Amino acid sequence: METVIYTVQKGDTLFSIAKRYGTTVNMIARYNGIPDPDYIEAGRILRIPVSEIPAMKVEKCGRMREYTVKKGDTLSKIAVQNQVGIQRLTEVNSLTDPDDIKEGQILKIPERADEKKEYIVQKGDTLTGIAGRTDSTVRKLVEVNQIADPDVILEGESVNLSEREEEPEEAIEYEVKSGDTLWKIAEHFGVGIGYLINLNRLTTPNRLCVGQKLIIRR
Repeated sequence: METVIYTVQKGDTLFSIAKRYGTTVNMIARYNGIPDPDYIEAGRILRIPVSEIPAMKVEKCGRMREYTVKKGDTLSKIAVQNQVGIQRLTEVNSLTDPDDIKEGQILKIPERADEKKEYIVQKGDTLTGIAGRTDSTVRKLVEVNQIADPDVILEGESVNLSEREEEPEEAIEYEVKSGDTLWKIAEHFGVGIGYLINLNRLTTPNRLCVGQKLIIRR
C-alpha cells in the first residue's frame, strides 16, 4: 500500500487526517503504532496509507477462492499464509477496517497471477533482506513500489519485484483542469497518488485548484 509522510499540525486529529487522505483512523493508528487514537502530538511524523485509486473502482476480476476466518486470525496472517498482499485482500473484500475481521467471516482470496512477480512481507523482514533474497536492490524496490520510508514495511504487505521500465528524463508538469481529482491525474499518468502527494508536497490532496501546476516527473 502506498504511504505518504505527514507532520501533525496543531489542532489535527487522526479523524481529520484520515478524512483528508481518504483512509481510516484505525489504519493510521496501526501503521504508526499509536496506542491512543484520540491523542496525537503536534510535530509528530506519521506514515499515512493511501489508496492508489478510488475505492469505488471497477475491479479486474480473476479466479477467487473462499477462506473462513478462524479464531486468532488477523488479515496480515491470512495474507502471509495465502501469499496475497494485505492491501489486495482489503480491496477485494471491500474492507473498511482491515483490523476488524471476525471468526467465521468468509473472505475472498484472489489466486496469484503467474506473471505477477511479488513478495509478501513476512514477520521480521527488512527491505534490505528482501532485496538480498530476491536479487534486487533496496533502491530498485523503493522506486518500483514508491515506498516513502524504506525502514518501515509491514507484515502482509506485497512488494512488487518486477523491474521498473526506464522513463524519459525530461520533466513533466500538469495544469489542473475543472473536474480533475488527484485520483484521475495519477491514473492518467500511470503514477501513484502517494508519489504525487510527496513530489508536490500536497497537504490537502483532496482539494485542488483549477490552474494549479503539479509536477508529474522532475
